[in-house]
Amino acid sequence: REKTSVFRAPFGFGYPFALSSVVWGDNLVLMSAFSGEITLWDPVDNVPLVEGPVPVFPVDGQPFGDDLIVTTGAPTGDIVRLDENLEPIGVVAQVPGATGLAAKDGDVYVADYPGGRILQIIDDGVDLAEPVEVVDGLAGPEGIDIRANRMYVVEGGSETLTSIHLKSGKRKTIATDLGLQAPLLLPYGYLNNVTVVRNDIYVNADRANVIYEF
Repeated sequence: REKTSVFRAPFGFGYPFALSSVVWGDNLVLMSAFSGEITLWDPVDNVPLVEGPVPVFPVDGQPFGDDLIVTTGAPTGDIVRLDENLEPIGVVAQVPGATGLAAKDGDVYVADYPGGRILQIIDDGVDLAEPVEVVDGLAGPEGIDIRANRMYVVEGGSETLTSIHLKSGKRKTIATDLGLQAPLLLPYGYLNNVTVVRNDIYVNADRANVIYEF
């Protein structure tokens, strides 16, 4: 692995106060549930390309087609769809306490932190009238990702990384004692996320201040 660039943004100097990020094409989307900022960022030149006025308290994002789906800390739990200029297109679903997002084959899933569930909000490209529960009994799910038929979930309440077979529901604990801290004001804390790249799994841990590779 090679470090390609380093950019440090001191607080209070006009740069986004990023608590979570997602890759969108060749750029990054930087989000902050504390400051309410969402910014499309060029990681090569280290400059903002677009700064969105909404959504309120963005938590996590998921590219979906030409758009971006974003969970928010709005009291109503709005999960919004944004266009390439970070302008709102509409509300996909409402899940108070929603944290991480994941997509696969036209389907989109969201983690319901206080409910301990994973919900499906888009089915084959179509917004569902009501979210559908696909997994329950989780301890504060935060970041989620999907590879093949398995969903990977960071459980903030138990500080574990769990994989779940989407068809059988069978669960496997991949790692424990990850060094996570519960958000002070749910869901406005640092998002402990998981990303699966080929056969590698990456998890960030806020309290431990590390990125794990499994």
